[in-house]
Amino acid sequence: RGGLADEPTLYHLRLNLLSDVSSPVDGLPAGDPTSLSEIGITLDANLNLTISDSAKLEQALASNFQGVANLFDAIMDRLATRLDPYTRSVDSLMDQLIANIDNQIEDADESLQDMSERMQLQEATFRRQYVALLAQIRSYQGQSALGLGFGLGFNRLI
Repeated sequence: RGGLADEPTLYHLRLNLLSDVSSPVDGLPAGDPTSLSEIGITLDANLNLTISDSAKLEQALASNFQGVANLFDAIMDRLATRLDPYTRSVDSLMDQLIANIDNQIEDADESLQDMSERMQLQEATFRRQYVALLAQIRSYQGQSALGLGFGLGFNRLI
């Protein structure tokens, strides 16, 4: 699956396109087929159009070629109408979708930069605290050694 597979706009577009090719068409002349399934074309398990009954298709083409052409024209008109908002040359839904995704990427980049800066500041704080802690430990070790030395010297005097 692609990166935009779960994007809601494209998900709904896909569902609508599938409906457009699989639903009966109204307004065709009497006697014309009104759906692709009537002429042996259906969606397979992977949602691809496939010739599921070649005998049906051949019979439809032989007996009513113009009716089959009318059906395909009507379906193509449906698809063109459905896709127009997405494919217009100016301000299409795809342009808007791309702009929204670009904005999300920019926002994520800014958030990452902010987090990186905060982590660097926190690291510097921890390093200063570590150095101060080491200095205190060394100071206590020095005092302890000094005290131990005084104690040993005092014991020698007694």
